[in-house]
Amino acid sequence: MPGNEEALVAGHRSERHVGPLAARIAQDLLTDPDVPPHIREPMFAAAVQAWARAEAVVRLLWAWLEERDVMAGLTASWCSRTASGGARPPPPSSCPTPGPSST
Repeated sequence: MPGNEEALVAGHRSERHVGPLAARIAQDLLTDPDVPPHIREPMFAAAVQAWARAEAVVRLLWAWLEERDVMAGLTASWCSRTASGGARPPPPSSCPTPGPSST
């Protein structure tokens, strides 16, 4: 459905987000007076566009990650995987210690 962004997570796979940002990044590069003149030559256009697209994806992912508590997510994921038992390295100190079994 056009315009539906409810399922959008980070935007790094959405052309509606990556495309305009990549275009802005490329334009900023090409209008920067400190950029070597040869970068503006047509033979580098594909490389500039590819770099700008990669940079746009990184910026979108970075912004998404900055909004999250990554360590809590990693710890929770580790704790839930190891709670099922088995020989594993010791858990991070932030994992809750299982209490006595009620079975």
